[in-house]
Amino acid sequence: MKKVLNIHKKAFVLIVLCMLSYSAFCQQDITKCHPCFSRCEILNNLLKDSTVQRFFNFKSFQYKDTPIIIIDTSRFFDKCSVENINGRMTKIVTDSSITNQINSSNILIYSHLLGRKKYVIEIYSTKTHGYGWVWIKERNKKFFSIKCAFGILD
Repeated sequence: MKKVLNIHKKAFVLIVLCMLSYSAFCQQDITKCHPCFSRCEILNNLLKDSTVQRFFNFKSFQYKDTPIIIIDTSRFFDKCSVENINGRMTKIVTDSSITNQINSSNILIYSHLLGRKKYVIEIYSTKTHGYGWVWIKERNKKFFSIKCAFGILD
């Protein structure tokens, strides 16, 4: 019985360590502007992040003609203009009714208010089933990433 408990404890510790290392890994590129001074800087760094580009096929030649559509229902990025990402045109849309009309290879980004001056930015791709989130905290008009995670749903 003790061996079984020890095995479960070791497995739990390994899972926690893997989660922590993965979370730290995905923050390496996102925190290049730690702190970020504008919301647009957060969005641009997030879209250029190597982890995000890997899970969402931004570098894929297969989707070069398909634009990246950012659906922002909370208007967190409404004043931002986004550069082209790896040759793909990028648009910011604040109308959530367009979600059903979007091509399956486009990227959806949602932002929500978590609490006082805390936000979560969620990214989802219907084509690759890539999903990720980043928690952002605002302090003295500067933005800091608290934690994040990225992966593939399925």
